[in-house]
Amino acid sequence: MNPEYFCTNAERILGTELRARGVSFQPNCPVRCNGRTFTPDFLIGKKLVVEILGGIHWKNDVRTKDIIRRMAFEASGFTILEFLNEEVVHNIKRVASTIEFELSRTA
Repeated sequence: MNPEYFCTNAERILGTELRARGVSFQPNCPVRCNGRTFTPDFLIGKKLVVEILGGIHWKNDVRTKDIIRRMAFEASGFTILEFLNEEVVHNIKRVASTIEFELSRTA
């Protein structure tokens, strides 16, 4: 997948803000965990995963898959941050600052 490809408006907004802050990231990059491959919205550094949650994530079957993915990432030593689409769109500075703070803790 093209590393510059963003699926949603919230992903584009976050990618633009992170780039402006000099934060290196890989959008929609397949990651192998516990024998399975998952594709987080953003992989930042080696062990920080950022997910942006839209309305579909509240459906039971999707939420169950999200929980399984979260458990696999955590078991493999990743830190996961989740933000709602609305948080990214309406409060991008706080979201980006939270990511930078967590990145400083996991680096």
